[in-house]
Amino acid sequence: MLTGLYDNFLTQHVTSPTRKNVILDVIIRDEPDMIHKIADLGALESSDHHALLWRTRVQTETAMGIRRVFDYPNADISGMKLELQAID
Repeated sequence: MLTGLYDNFLTQHVTSPTRKNVILDVIIRDEPDMIHKIADLGALESSDHHALLWRTRVQTETAMGIRRVFDYPNADISGMKLELQAID
């Protein structure tokens, strides 16, 4: 299985057994640095399966760069009116 993953540039991130002595759970990504801090939380209740917790790094970018968002509810409307009235 791992050979097929590596041939397709995929990474399996679970490296410790998740049920008895076998790795049954997989976390597969095409970006190796996206998954980090995988924690084994131990067995679930009376089950012999382990729960996993991990963090995913996601970087987003907008096509236009930085987007300015105006906070209209907190705008100083009276101050803006005074400024505009001062313009000839």
